[in-house]
Amino acid sequence: EGPLVGILNLKRLKHRERDMIEKLIKSWVKPNPQTATLIKKMHDERLRYYHKDRYDVRTNLFDWDYHWNLAVREGAGIIHSKEYVHWRNTGVAYRMVSNDDAYGHIANSTLFANKFADQSQQRVVRGFFGDMVNSPYFSYGVSTDNKKMQEKDPQGRFTHTSIDVARDNLKKWFLKFDNYSSFQLFPMMVENDKLYSLSAYKSKFNVVFFGLMHAQWLKDGYPSICREHAITYTENGFYLVPIKDEHRKAYTNQIMQLSTPQKLNLFAKRNGYLVFSN
Repeated sequence: EGPLVGILNLKRLKHRERDMIEKLIKSWVKPNPQTATLIKKMHDERLRYYHKDRYDVRTNLFDWDYHWNLAVREGAGIIHSKEYVHWRNTGVAYRMVSNDDAYGHIANSTLFANKFADQSQQRVVRGFFGDMVNSPYFSYGVSTDNKKMQEKDPQGRFTHTSIDVARDNLKKWFLKFDNYSSFQLFPMMVENDKLYSLSAYKSKFNVVFFGLMHAQWLKDGYPSICREHAITYTENGFYLVPIKDEHRKAYTNQIMQLSTPQKLNLFAKRNGYLVFSN
């Protein structure tokens, strides 16, 4: 029951996987009063672990990453340095009102989650497992077809922020949900070789999206799960802050090499991802 029933199809997941998702979502709806404090503590521990002896000068490091590794990427200039540095320091990316005490520092409980401690999957640990370097702005806050969001002032500065772009894009996405029948979620623990051989997934998908570092799934058997004229999206690491240009280009070349034997045709090349058709 609920608004997601007609959108997400969880039937192919194992009972344990569905139970984990249900328990996690319930923790978001009715969070523990101590969650906000725990998230801040876990986020700070991640900062200390990542920066080690440079922790006390981390703001300078954040500013360096912004100007030399992030803002130089095409389209990333709409992300303001203050937004990025604040997110790196706190984990809070979207401050929706000017009164920070009202909403600006509310902890994002969706990033405080359970995770298997090892491959045995017998022990679960709870912690902050969100991104610490790249930022969430690239997902919805950079690319837009709305010309108004791309306007600049006479000094060449954007008149809107990445937060404005993200809000505008998400509104459009939610409206589009009415036109989709459902989204099928893969079982979390099914290996790609087994997935491609299961009859339940034969000619199943119109659109497939491969996240970063999952290009190895583009291998023999992949076309069997795609319908005719299906679209395949693959991330290429364009907006990853720590990755150098030569490494990103090498990874993009690897994706192209993997796609050729599967008879996938490059349909479009965008900042952040490649689009193939079969």
